[in-house]
Amino acid sequence: LHHLKFAMRSKSHYVKRESVRAIANLSSDYSNTSDIVSAGALVPLVRALSSSDHLTQRFSAMAISNLATNKENQDRVIQEGGLQPLLSIAKQEGPDQDDL
Repeated sequence: LHHLKFAMRSKSHYVKRESVRAIANLSSDYSNTSDIVSAGALVPLVRALSSSDHLTQRFSAMAISNLATNKENQDRVIQEGGLQPLLSIAKQEGPDQDDL
């Protein structure tokens, strides 16, 4: 996770997108959700919700949604400011699923 957190700070949209996607994949396993948040990945994920790259936004939203399946993480998502950006993304009309 340390390397993925570092990669999420990259100036490259591609590197950032793929590191966020990797965390989204890891977070799909409930047993990883506490470790991901404890490792400090939530704050960069919340920041990625504001990315100019729509796929980075989507992958970040998926990761945060997966993390929030763990009740212990739900308050943290709100405290870190993740709720409003998630709601904004949910309201957006996005590109076709083919773009994923």
